[in-house]
Amino acid sequence: MLETYNNESVKQSTQYIRISQVRAVGSKLVTKLDLSENIKKYFLRDNFVVQYDKNIDDIDESLLAIPPLFVIAPVAWATGADIYVEKLDQASFDSLHKVRQVFQGWYPSFSSSGRMYVNNLINNKFNNKHAALLFSGGLDSTTSYIMHKDEHPLLITLLRGETSSFEAEYYDKVKNTFLDFAKNEGVEIHFIKSDVWDRQSNLLNNRLLTRDFRVTHWSTKVSHGLIFLGLSAPLTVQKAGTLYIASTFAQDHKVRTGNGSHFLAFTNFSWADIKVIYDGQELTRVAKIKHVLKRNRGYSKNLRICSSIMDLRYYKNIRSQLYFKNCGSCQKCVETITELTVAGIDPVECNFDLNYKVFDYARRLFTAGAMNLAGEDPEFWYDIQRQIPDTVNDNEVFKRYQANKFFEWFRDFDISSYRWHTNDTLRRLCWVYCLMKYRGICDTIKLVLGNVKKNPTVS
Repeated sequence: MLETYNNESVKQSTQYIRISQVRAVGSKLVTKLDLSENIKKYFLRDNFVVQYDKNIDDIDESLLAIPPLFVIAPVAWATGADIYVEKLDQASFDSLHKVRQVFQGWYPSFSSSGRMYVNNLINNKFNNKHAALLFSGGLDSTTSYIMHKDEHPLLITLLRGETSSFEAEYYDKVKNTFLDFAKNEGVEIHFIKSDVWDRQSNLLNNRLLTRDFRVTHWSTKVSHGLIFLGLSAPLTVQKAGTLYIASTFAQDHKVRTGNGSHFLAFTNFSWADIKVIYDGQELTRVAKIKHVLKRNRGYSKNLRICSSIMDLRYYKNIRSQLYFKNCGSCQKCVETITELTVAGIDPVECNFDLNYKVFDYARRLFTAGAMNLAGEDPEFWYDIQRQIPDTVNDNEVFKRYQANKFFEWFRDFDISSYRWHTNDTLRRLCWVYCLMKYRGICDTIKLVLGNVKKNPTVS
């Protein structure tokens, strides 16, 4: 039964988030968030702004309310706050109720109270036939593109909004690279600029949410999947009938601590008649490399893996390139380098900055307790361990990076009993020590300035 509201009923609610003044001005979506006093601490501001690269002012308010709603919904579920929306798409309303049930199983600290009130639910139908794909240029989304390239999917890429000068230059290069990619592939691409989707969100107080609700990180474990979907919704309504979002884990993966996108493996998610597909979940990450990427090598040259933004001073020798290299030193890079190598692909072909000592460095990270396997990360390393060939000396890429000793050692490494330094400061100091052994003092200083100070990824 649809529950409606008026201004008086909102005021009577002790905890609430109200989405109001939803409006599109050309290509910009602007929304006001009315927050009760005890909810304000979880927000860094009360306005929601998203910049698209095409006009959205002809899209109905019931669909424009989706981006802010998908951002604030998990906060409301955690706190028990009531949500108030004037006008909303029916399918998105139903989908959120399914997601909330999954989250209640994952996050015992979340409240079971709090309801959603909507004055006007709209049953939108578009009968679109085209496909769209959330495309970051990472391994998962690149694999999804390869699997669906015959559908000529519309690509949707998220860029940060308000950035410093070095970040702005980085994202300009990302945009230019993807524009060239789309042109060469004969597909359409759109970009969304927003400062709400990443770890340094300028809307949500991710640090406080992480602490108060005892999750590893609010963005990665709770909110990112819904945010990505919500931001993309206005770009799909005029063309796409299907939206692919690349899977993080295989379908049989048992999520132990929650995940911000894996809820899609357990829900039929949609808005209007646009269906969201959690794509590639029949494959592990290494299987994606071996069975999809390896057969389509040309798509790996610009892989965007590293989640840090490199200091431009360190990469001044490659600034003429359209793309920045993955650092090859953060935990995400080391994991992916290992996955590529075990699958027989040279990481250098995939846009990584590394040298032949990279596997000495990887082993040192483990033995020093600097490799953080909290949350779901052990599954990726278990997958690597299962893929190590019986005879490592037959692998040419192993020989190139002197990886034989690492894989012979890692084959018998007991991941389940591995202990990393839980103290962030101590773990980062160990990482810096390992990095100096690998890169030398000068490069370590430059990498630490660009990798830890600006956006730590070894966490």
